[in-house]
Amino acid sequence: MMLARQAWRQRFRFNARRSLFWGAGLLVIGLLFGFGVAIWMPIAWQLGLTAQSETVAIDLWGKTEWDIGSATVCVRPDRAGAVGEGWVPNPICGDSAWYEVANRSGQAGRWLEMPAIADGGMRTLIERRPDGSAIMILRADLAQQARPLLHSHEEASGTAQALPARVNVVWQPAAQEVLADFMVLPFTGNTIVGRDVTWGRRLLLTEGKISVFAASDEALAGRVLAEEATLFMGDQVRLNMHTDERAYTVWPKGFVRFNTIKTDQPQALAVVAFAAAEGVSIQRYGSGDYGFKPGWWPRIKHKSTLLIVLVLLTGGLSIVAALANILAILPLLQQWRAARRHSRIS
Repeated sequence: MMLARQAWRQRFRFNARRSLFWGAGLLVIGLLFGFGVAIWMPIAWQLGLTAQSETVAIDLWGKTEWDIGSATVCVRPDRAGAVGEGWVPNPICGDSAWYEVANRSGQAGRWLEMPAIADGGMRTLIERRPDGSAIMILRADLAQQARPLLHSHEEASGTAQALPARVNVVWQPAAQEVLADFMVLPFTGNTIVGRDVTWGRRLLLTEGKISVFAASDEALAGRVLAEEATLFMGDQVRLNMHTDERAYTVWPKGFVRFNTIKTDQPQALAVVAFAAAEGVSIQRYGSGDYGFKPGWWPRIKHKSTLLIVLVLLTGGLSIVAALANILAILPLLQQWRAARRHSRIS
């Protein structure tokens, strides 16, 4: 009887160890597989930027339309002497090579249409000057046929006025007692917020914040905040297009907002932009460049599917190990019952 019990215990321990060994092996394999899936599967990392900057440079991509209100539109002819109809000299525009495009509809507001350009966007620079004025500089490639179009709100469609490749739009500050008029300029394209800090440049990024979001199945909004970074005065943020693992091109999008009222304190442009985090870099004076390249740990930490798989895998292995132990014990129980019954009979 003692020998039978010892043999039963030894076989039970051997089967338990074997089940534990196979269970641990399967768990390790599942963990390695989950880590590989988390590292190699694409995750959408979206970056949001909110900043106050005195200068913004944009390479417009696609068709863009902007309401410029009653701003002064200044142009420079593509060829010497090619002065268009309604172009008049104006000191606001600068030297004699520049002309103002007169508003044919009086005091009615106007809007600009920038057509889509295949090879590279239309270069745009928006600056807020210390005197309260704002200027937008548009530059199209001279080799391209596409040119900006100037529309008036009161004129019928189809009466747009074609502009040359070099256009400046100037917003003069209004008096404080005048109701402030806000300009909102949405855009799509590679963007540079701020400038490098040098002794000859006075227009800089003054403050801002960057937020990086990761796609998540657990959040109701479909994304969760992964990281935040504070922007300092003098930072330069570059938002470039990015092609992800699925060959999908993500272009930076956003808008610029400012008012045209004259104040005692200089005001900056309010910039809000969204882009793929992998295509964004921060150039900080004296500290080099900062980028957003997610490593293996952020990928694993923000991959909720991996955590669910690991929990299910652990629970499944526990159930399998318990069933294996039960199945291993059943024959031994039968032998023990048979031996006990035989001992009673004898």
